[in-house]
Amino acid sequence: MAKTHSLLSAAVGLLLATGIAGIAPVAFAVPPPAVRTDLAQTKAAGPYAVSLVFAPNPVRAMRDQLMTVTVSQGNRPVTQAVVSASLTMVGMDMGPNRVALRAIGKGRYQGSCVFPACPSGGLEWRTTITVLVGRTKQTVTFPVQLAPQVR
Repeated sequence: MAKTHSLLSAAVGLLLATGIAGIAPVAFAVPPPAVRTDLAQTKAAGPYAVSLVFAPNPVRAMRDQLMTVTVSQGNRPVTQAVVSASLTMVGMDMGPNRVALRAIGKGRYQGSCVFPACPSGGLEWRTTITVLVGRTKQTVTFPVQLAPQVR
């Protein structure tokens, strides 16, 4: 009898979970894995190759992050650029969050930033890098997935 009751309970649970019983299946929110931000993401911005990396990892809200951007053109470092970044949350306006980056040599630029904590728990951000060389301005946007807060 107990075995029959267990099997019946399992069958009903399966029907409810798959929606066959006419009830919408239950969705469980599983946060996406954090993007490996210790590995450089590289994209083209006009004639330049722009790489972005953050430290420490994983990237979390409300924690100081060191952003390093590398700019090159044809495998040669671009050393005379003015480089800045803008952090934008996907789906919610969190206000302006701009980062000035300073040249540290060999086409690398660094600055500190903090991703604000979203009250609704959002973790998906975009980092737009602006490269200004002379009068030529190029921009490129990188996705950044924050890691869930540790409590």
